Amino acid sequence: MPGAWREGDYVNSKKVLSLTYGASQDGSAHLTCLVMDSMTRNVYHPDQWTRKLMRLYYPNVQMVELETHRHNFQMPRAGQPAITLEATSPEIQLRALRLIYLNLRTALYSMDMLIASYYDKRNRKNEWQINL
Repeated sequence: MPGAWREGDYVNSKKVLSLTYGASQDGSAHLTCLVMDSMTRNVYHPDQWTRKLMRLYYPNVQMVELETHRHNFQMPRAGQPAITLEATSPEIQLRALRLIYLNLRTALYSMDMLIASYYDKRNRKNEWQINL
């Protein structure tokens, strides 16, 4: 996404939604993991960046892995188990899954709008030839 102002900084952002499929016993493919990857980088200071990863495993949607990487910070992960929702209360699980749902819905809507604007721009590029 082109630059935007966030918290007083002019940043570029990139959001990626990736799906991982595995083969089942009957040979068909099924969803095993959904990864939401978000990265922001300061336009005027490219060494200042933040990357956030969220992995949602299916069918156990309570198994959510969260990772945050920054230019000056990295979560300690060596030898530690993944952060999961299983050990939290049902209210916290519900709030977290609602937040995941909203983020996923927003990501899908944004991707749909970007694809639609690309096709609109591509179709308008040669419109002058049609009007001759």
